[in-house]
Amino acid sequence: MHNILKITWLHLFPGLLITLLYVILAPVVNAAGYPSLMALMIAFLLVISLLNGTTF
Repeated sequence: MHNILKITWLHLFPGLLITLLYVILAPVVNAAGYPSLMALMIAFLLVISLLNGTTF
């Protein structure tokens, strides 16, 4: 059985990674002429697919 700290960490960890990657990607995507929502979509797809073990 998991303790409350581990459950909380496993719940928040993907969102933390998505946020960090979005902050890194947003200026690059905006400079390329795309809206910042594109950076969020890229960050979401990369983090979720990598955490699930999916390969491209």
